[in-house]
Amino acid sequence: MSVDDNDQPEGSQGTEGSPGPHGESRHGDGGPRGANAAGRRRGRRRYRVKVPTREELDALPPEKRLELISQARVARHQVFTTAGLVLTVLLTAIGLYITQKTLVSTQQGQITDRYTKAVEQLGSDKREVRAAAVYALERVARDSARDRAAIRDVLAAFVREHDLPPTIKASEWIVNPDIDVDAALTVLARRPADPKDAPQLNLRVIRVPGMVFPPGARLGLANLELADLHGARLSHADLIGAHLIGAWLSNADLDEANLFHANVSGAKLRDARMSGVNLARGIMSSAVMDHVFLQEADLREADMWRTSLRGADLVLADLRKANLREVDLREARLGEANLEGVDLREARLEKASLLGVHLQGADLRGADLRGADLRGMKGVTAEVVRRTARTDASTLF
Repeated sequence: MSVDDNDQPEGSQGTEGSPGPHGESRHGDGGPRGANAAGRRRGRRRYRVKVPTREELDALPPEKRLELISQARVARHQVFTTAGLVLTVLLTAIGLYITQKTLVSTQQGQITDRYTKAVEQLGSDKREVRAAAVYALERVARDSARDRAAIRDVLAAFVREHDLPPTIKASEWIVNPDIDVDAALTVLARRPADPKDAPQLNLRVIRVPGMVFPPGARLGLANLELADLHGARLSHADLIGAHLIGAWLSNADLDEANLFHANVSGAKLRDARMSGVNLARGIMSSAVMDHVFLQEADLREADMWRTSLRGADLVLADLRKANLREVDLREARLGEANLEGVDLREARLEKASLLGVHLQGADLRGADLRGADLRGMKGVTAEVVRRTARTDASTLF
């Protein structure tokens, strides 16, 4: 094969410098326009490969012809090889996709079977089988994120159905819940965090006295209204925003629990241990919290209207801007507590210990401080206290 050097570029005729159709030179010797046009034509020059004739091929030496034939075969082989590789890659990709879809479908089928079997076992007559079913559902929830909300609700319903029945009297209650209910509450308490749009965990009116929850139990936003949790262990529990209206939590362990913005209105917390608890912005109106331990508790901006805290220990508690109107703090201990900006109107503080308490900006109008110990108080003078609150000779300043 050869290149014909005499072939002209397409669209060109004649030789350089020949006159154009109107008599001007193609070079345009006298101006830049002609030179630019010539440069563009040279840049556009294309060569055509001349196909050799039969005579030219026959004239080639045998070894050259064999070489050409070999090159042609190699070229055809490369085309077929490339096409085969592309097809192989495509088929492999399709196979992998189908395999993946099949695997996912198989896994989902297995999860569905495991879920169905576990739910069926929850209806067993044997507590041991029911407890095993609870842990089986926990494993399903761990393997399938999309089933977690459904499993959570199934376990919550199980607890509501299998807790202590209302027909059992308080004198007949056992110390701890049955192993199946204990297992369900344990799984619920250590489950992964719920998505933001998840419905509220419904544990309303459950009766599980003495329940030992795992440390850091996740019960935030849960509905625990009227629940019986007296004697329960909930230290370090996450109860943020939980609904505990009317709940029974007497003698419960809530040390270091987080009850930020929780609602415990009307709850019974007598003798509960709540040292270091976070109840900031909590709602505790009319709650019964006599003799509760609230040392170093965070009660900032809490609503404690008419709460009973008789004999409570609030040493070093932070109660800034809390609503303590008409609260009962008789014989309570509030040494070094921060009561700045607190509303104490009509509060009962007879015989309360207020040693070194911070009272700057506190509203003491109508507060009963007879027999209270206010020695070392800060932020207010004895004269102001006598003028705004009710005191007597037994009030110490």
